[in-house]
Amino acid sequence: MRRPPYADAGVSIDANDRARTFISYYTYGAAIALGLDLSLREMSNGKLTLDDFMRLMWKDFGKPGGPAPGLVGRPYTLRDLRNELTTLTGNKKFADDFFDKYVEGREVVDYARLLKLAGYDLRAASPNRGWAGNVQVQAVSGGLLVGMGGGGRGGATKTPVAFNAPLYKAGVDFGDIISTINGEPATQDSWAALSTKTAGTQVKLGITRRGGLSATGTLVLEADPAVSIVDLAAGGTLTDAQKSFRDAWLGSRVGK
Repeated sequence: MRRPPYADAGVSIDANDRARTFISYYTYGAAIALGLDLSLREMSNGKLTLDDFMRLMWKDFGKPGGPAPGLVGRPYTLRDLRNELTTLTGNKKFADDFFDKYVEGREVVDYARLLKLAGYDLRAASPNRGWAGNVQVQAVSGGLLVGMGGGGRGGATKTPVAFNAPLYKAGVDFGDIISTINGEPATQDSWAALSTKTAGTQVKLGITRRGGLSATGTLVLEADPAVSIVDLAAGGTLTDAQKSFRDAWLGSRVGK
């Protein structure tokens, strides 16, 4: 109940921790659905898909008759979803493992392995690029203000540094100013140049805290985690098995 003002832009320029504490169920749900579809196709040798699961859910829980127009007569729970997957597959272990790990747990689907079944290779987009984090910086008097971006609706955006970012591990967060980089005045150019360095490179930072205190920190660059999906067909290395899996997957139609 406390999040809607931020999500709906009622106070769109107020600082908040949303960027590193909230994951949208729209995008994350779509990613889990992709993992389930590919996992179903793999375990059933192509006989079962996400479409089959959704049709079963509609049959058992989609009938109207709720207390108000548009509401179903039988709402479902997470337990119902788990049971429906067991019913569809006849494999309780598969259903329990998927829900325990990826729906109710915090593990991430092995997308690299599953996409490889269809002839798509998940690779590091910039394997030689040093990474300090997906961090916004803005040139101000005294250096680079961290977590401030160019104006969106209502003014400049304010974004905390992600907890897993190398810059956060170096002790820098939203509102701090990076005053020096390796002893030299911090500029947009010197910040951008960090991406030309390799993972493991140590960078000395001078920091002015948002409260005014001065500090120093050591930034250890990490490998850029960004990935890209490479179509093996483009390189002529798509196998017959991968082509067959891909054709069945991308050529499927709802309502068959």
